[in-house]
Amino acid sequence: MVALGASLLLAAVAVPTWQGHGLRAARIDAVDALTRVQLAQEQYRSLHGLYSADLLSLRGTAPVSTQGRYTIAVERTGADGFRAVARARGAQSA
Repeated sequence: MVALGASLLLAAVAVPTWQGHGLRAARIDAVDALTRVQLAQEQYRSLHGLYSADLLSLRGTAPVSTQGRYTIAVERTGADGFRAVARARGAQSA
């Protein structure tokens, strides 16, 4: 009986911890998407002299991350800057 109680206690602690690790690991999807935006922005700037405000004009980028867990957006913050944002979708947003 003590072993069963200890197993339930261990499960009660382990499951939320495991789920948290999974969500944190899924953030790699956002990092990958934002890295692609950065590389594409540098390529765009070398050709056009400024960063793009249009994600669709950047090669290798998409409005949704590869695994579909993040929505990607980009905006120009001046001739010398841009901001790229990954917003969580679905279960990832929790």
